[in-house]
Amino acid sequence: MLSTMPGLPITAPRHGAFALLLLLAVGAVYANSLGGVFLYDDHVDVIGDPVVRRGVSALPGFMGRTRPLARYSFALNWACGGNDPTGYHVVNVAIHAAATLLLFALADTTLRMDSLRGRFTDSAGRLAFVIALLWGVHPLQTESVTYVTQRYESLVSMFYLLAVYAFARSTVAARPREVAWQCLSVAACGLGMLSKEVMVTAPVVILLYDRIFVAGSWVEIARRRWSYSLALAATWLLLAPSLGMVAEPSQDWVGFHLGTTTYLQTQAGVMLHYLRLCFVPFPQCLDWNWQPATRAAEILPAAALVLTAIGLTTVGIARNRPAAWLAAAFFLILSPTSSILPLGDLACEHRMYLASAAVIAGVVLAGDRVLRGWAEGSADRRRSATRAATLFLAATSPARLATCSASTAVGMTMARNSSAAKTSASVNAAQPRCAAHFLLGDVVNFITRARFSFDQPARGAG
Repeated sequence: MLSTMPGLPITAPRHGAFALLLLLAVGAVYANSLGGVFLYDDHVDVIGDPVVRRGVSALPGFMGRTRPLARYSFALNWACGGNDPTGYHVVNVAIHAAATLLLFALADTTLRMDSLRGRFTDSAGRLAFVIALLWGVHPLQTESVTYVTQRYESLVSMFYLLAVYAFARSTVAARPREVAWQCLSVAACGLGMLSKEVMVTAPVVILLYDRIFVAGSWVEIARRRWSYSLALAATWLLLAPSLGMVAEPSQDWVGFHLGTTTYLQTQAGVMLHYLRLCFVPFPQCLDWNWQPATRAAEILPAAALVLTAIGLTTVGIARNRPAAWLAAAFFLILSPTSSILPLGDLACEHRMYLASAAVIAGVVLAGDRVLRGWAEGSADRRRSATRAATLFLAATSPARLATCSASTAVGMTMARNSSAAKTSASVNAAQPRCAAHFLLGDVVNFITRARFSFDQPARGAG
């Protein structure tokens, strides 16, 4: 057990306390989402799918289709509660809670790696807790948790985190357990491939994790873990149905009408928009209706920033810089939706569900480094660190305020009223489209029917 290794002050009971606090925080923020309704794609992918209505026996019907595991989870929900949305929301919140715990475990394990030279040994548990807490209650996660169909995103992210965490544990385990953890990692990777296509980048992210935090070189990876790497790569075969769907231009979620070049040149601005939402998660919108970037003034500045960041990340990986792994994970997780494959929607908040973890971890660790410098340095260094800390706190205060206040006010209110609140935001966007009006009408219709049903007994009694 990592918590009982010599020299580590964080005990197993304390890890349990951290885990309990994370569960309570996630439960408190998303408790009101259990009263949410079905929206938009829910009517097609969930209650409108005849295969889902087969319940427990639906699994064979999903074979050969994209995301069969996630779709089967909808069928299991149907078997338990039919078209009552409450059970679907309960499962969504449970998946998010599990992903939050896995992020905590992954961060804690990583911060204790020998390659970090003990820099975080004394504070690994606390830092991991802060990272997981901020991610678990961040308002940017609202869509992925409260919109039933976006279980695709939260479920694949849970398996993604499990795959990386299981590999990390395998590197500090004794031989028999090392193999067991590696098998769990491969299994999680395969289950993720059956949940959503974003999992395609997981083998690469794990490979980079191995190089930077464990092996230190490609040669060492090839010598010690070639069979494990091949097993991870073999899980790509599970994405064959998705490749067939992408090759079919008639699929409405594929944006071939935009063109690969137009889509790619727009995504740099979209990535910066995603980053802004990490720090200032307002306003939020279910359907941004993002317009393609066509002018040089829209394309070049954003592209220059993103390309510079990618270049620095590449250099950092070559030099085995731990921070470079966070940046690489961010770009790789977004790459299936923010690169050359054009999708019908140019920007969606749920695409940042897992990628935001890399941003939050980077901010927390940078803040810890600043504060450590202030506490451990000389008087002159403390003054410099204080100035740096002031700048850091000024830069991140919107995110901290958003997480403290918006996670309770926005997170809970939007969770309960995500149907109306986020749909209204879509309708009131600068360039609304009919989908947003359809969603708002769907919600108003539900509320009207609910009120009518509630008032009926009173009229009958009168």
